[in-house]
Amino acid sequence: MIRVLYVDDEQGLLEIAKSFLELSGDMVVDTAISPKEAVVVLDKRRYDAIVSDYQMPEMDGIEFLSFLRSQGEKTPFILFTGKGREEVVIKALNCGADFYLQKGGEPTSLFKELEHVVRDAVKHRESEEALKSSEAKYRNLFNHLGEAVGIYRYIVNDRDEVVDFAYVELNPTLWRVLGKREEVRGRTVGQVFGADNLEQYLPILNRLRKENREIETEEYFPPVKGYFKTIWVPLSRDLFIASSLDITERRRAEEELVQANKLMSYIIEHSPSGIAVFDRDLRYLYASTRFFEEYNVAEKDLIGKKHYEVFPDLPQKIREVHQRALSGEVLSAESDPFVREDGTTYWTRWECRPWYQGDGGIGGIIIYSEVVDQHNNLNDKVDDERNKRN
Repeated sequence: MIRVLYVDDEQGLLEIAKSFLELSGDMVVDTAISPKEAVVVLDKRRYDAIVSDYQMPEMDGIEFLSFLRSQGEKTPFILFTGKGREEVVIKALNCGADFYLQKGGEPTSLFKELEHVVRDAVKHRESEEALKSSEAKYRNLFNHLGEAVGIYRYIVNDRDEVVDFAYVELNPTLWRVLGKREEVRGRTVGQVFGADNLEQYLPILNRLRKENREIETEEYFPPVKGYFKTIWVPLSRDLFIASSLDITERRRAEEELVQANKLMSYIIEHSPSGIAVFDRDLRYLYASTRFFEEYNVAEKDLIGKKHYEVFPDLPQKIREVHQRALSGEVLSAESDPFVREDGTTYWTRWECRPWYQGDGGIGGIIIYSEVVDQHNNLNDKVDDERNKRN
């Protein structure tokens, strides 16, 4: 329902206009005989549109409009008058009138036109308010995003190649990341940070502009000594938006993990014991070179294979040790015989213990093993037989 306030010093015209406009069924028209009366009515009720005559005794329509706008009243205002002078129209529009309609002509057509103008004014104001609301929401979102977000303009050369890009709009997170504000506004990345720091982005931007589709990258930006995961999104032939997430801590943690793994590998490889690491299903996660050598394992690519596939002859007592370790026990032996299927006996010093995941759960077991003595049972029997004959 559209609610209209019509102000005119001609009582008869007020009644005719009210009757005609309300014929549509979706308009309710209140009337006021003067601007003074209209102000009182406006204090009590909100309207979707105000229609006002121009020439009235106490205050003309433009003075009435100026007063309303000075009080913060933004309701669409339509000046409906018999005066058609150009200076009146210009003055009305300059004071904030939304539409101007001249009285005169056949009444049915005139009021039909007035109805049309009222509907247009209301629709236009609703669209403006919706746009402002949408802009406010997106502006609020833009300003409060945790990611560093910026809108940029491509700078291209005569060959239509991207050679730089300029800051157009930056959210507060990006201001903080860059540590600059006024120095950045309206300038290019090359101007602010130098050509060396610009170079890595040019292939990305030329591809973005050419393919016109989203691109995701990870890059290091030396001026702020940080790593960023960036999503680049084309907006037009001239503009694009980039949203960057600071992944510096993650990258440093990854680098530290790589270094820790290298150090651990070095320690394991140079340990006097053979070392093997397994998951809960006793699949190999890691095995040192010494582990392979001590047990004469020819196959070196064991990762992912089960321990009992590689050593099918492991006795039941050792298998039970593995299960106990998976339950949280730490077990060891100083000199334990292990007889292979070929008759070879390994006297081993070993320790079997669980390893734990970040959440405290047991992830698998680690076996430390060292062969302290080894001999072949068949050779021993031959030697024993020779000794008896002698």
